[in-house]
Amino acid sequence: MQILLPASQIPWKWTAATVLVTFGKISGRERRNMGLIYQRVRECQYQIQEYDKVVPKERMLGDLVEQEGKAVRNLEALDVGDRREWLEKYEKIVDEQAVVKTRDQWVMEGERLKEEHNALLNVIGRFTKATQGFEELGGRNREN
Repeated sequence: MQILLPASQIPWKWTAATVLVTFGKISGRERRNMGLIYQRVRECQYQIQEYDKVVPKERMLGDLVEQEGKAVRNLEALDVGDRREWLEKYEKIVDEQAVVKTRDQWVMEGERLKEEHNALLNVIGRFTKATQGFEELGGRNREN
C-alpha cells in the first residue's frame, strides 16, 4: 500500500477504508478513487487560493462585465490621445475577467468533487456505524 500523506494527515476514514478493503467490504478501486478525489479537492483549494492572490474574492464577474462595457463606450467616444489610458484599463479588466472565470470554474469543480468525496465517506461511515453497533451489542452481552 502506498501512502501519499504523512500519517498525521491521513483522515481516520482512510484508515477505515483500508480496513474495509482488507475485509472485502469495499473495493480497492473505491479506495483508490477516494484518494484521487481527495487529492483533486486539495488541488482545487490550492488553485482557488492562488487565483484569489491575483484577483480578490470580492471581484465578481458581473461587476467586471459592467466595467468592460463602460470602458468600451469610453474607447468609442474618446479621441486617439485619450484612448491609450482606457485601453490599459480595458486590458486589465479583460485579464481580471479571465482570472475570475477560471477561479469560478475551480470553485465549481471543487464543490462537485467534495460531493463525490462525501458520498464515498458516507459509504465508509455506514460500515463504521455498523461496527459501532456491534461493539455496543458485544459490550452489553459481556455485562449480562
